[in-house]
Amino acid sequence: MKKNIFITVLLAITISSSLFAKEDDSTFKSFETALENRDSVKNLKIANKEIDKIPFEVKYLTNLKKLDLSNNRVDKIPFEIKYLTNLEKLDLSNNRVDKIPFEIKYLTNLEKLDLSNNRVDKIPFEIKYLTNLEKLDLSNNRVSDIPFEIKYLTNLKTLILSNNRVTKIPFEIKYLTNLEKLDLSDNKIEKLPFEMKYLINLKKLIIKNTDISKKDIENFQQTNPYCEILY
Repeated sequence: MKKNIFITVLLAITISSSLFAKEDDSTFKSFETALENRDSVKNLKIANKEIDKIPFEVKYLTNLKKLDLSNNRVDKIPFEIKYLTNLEKLDLSNNRVDKIPFEIKYLTNLEKLDLSNNRVDKIPFEIKYLTNLEKLDLSNNRVSDIPFEIKYLTNLKTLILSNNRVTKIPFEIKYLTNLEKLDLSDNKIEKLPFEMKYLINLKKLIIKNTDISKKDIENFQQTNPYCEILY
């Protein structure tokens, strides 16, 4: 009898744990339902819904870890984003965002930031506070400069800046020693700086449709023989 009771209790605990795990892993599909469950929501995905605005109530989703608003018509990241301090992944790709707000600096747990296919023309110096960032995608925007503050992103593994208006790679790139993939294709870059040799973990460098000379490419290849270069 005692053995049967023990098995029943153990089974109940197992089922209960499974249910809680499912709840933790669930992805909410609207702001309304997310706000109704504001204390438990961790994943929110509202992609391909033609939304043009992120409501200010997003600030109440303080436990959010993943926010996917890709393929919409959002043109502004609201300052309330600063309250999402537990956010680890933010996907705003394929929208109409033209500015990264300074409040981005509060998202210090962010690991992946995707703003590809937008209208961003500047990387703000506040980017330096995102020291846990591992992937930054700003491809297909209007960025003209890579700020020296990029040097603080020492955990960065993937940096994609293809199809922008970049003309120069700053020497501070040398501090990104964990970088594995760097895509600078379709820019007006003319030179690979000497400091690139310090990117000892770089596995792939993409510089298609740039003005970088063959000599620069050969010099880099000599110092970084294990890096694949696509040009």
